[in-house]
Amino acid sequence: MTTEHLWAALAAHHTAHKERTILSLFGAPGRAEAFSASLPYDDGESSRFLFDFSKTLLDQTALSLLLDLAREAGVPRRRDAMFRGDAINETEGRAVLHTVLRGGAPDAAADARADAEATLARMRDFAQTVRAGSFAGQGGPFTDVVNI
Repeated sequence: MTTEHLWAALAAHHTAHKERTILSLFGAPGRAEAFSASLPYDDGESSRFLFDFSKTLLDQTALSLLLDLAREAGVPRRRDAMFRGDAINETEGRAVLHTVLRGGAPDAAADARADAEATLARMRDFAQTVRAGSFAGQGGPFTDVVNI
């Protein structure tokens, strides 16, 4: 199916089920398992991250349509390009660095790793100048930093 057909199928599915409540979906056996995903710790036994989307109006048909839409739209290809460190940041013409910065892109291109390391070095230098008081605002050295 094309993305247009998948969007139309999603819209039709929504229209057909728009009166449904979340509570009506809770009775389905295995819903929590079917509508959740987790990342295990290295021991493989306990979860370090659980994404539970069982408490949404999503049903198996909608989930299948959304996954088909993601595949048809090229999301897996784009995700793989991001983890490889391909230049997918169209504005700046370079790799997006957040996966490389977090160590989640071991196969990233050498230039993406170099960009990430340079970014980290600039961040370290900036933080050190702020801490040392040599980077100051109008009122003098910064005394407080607020992260939002």
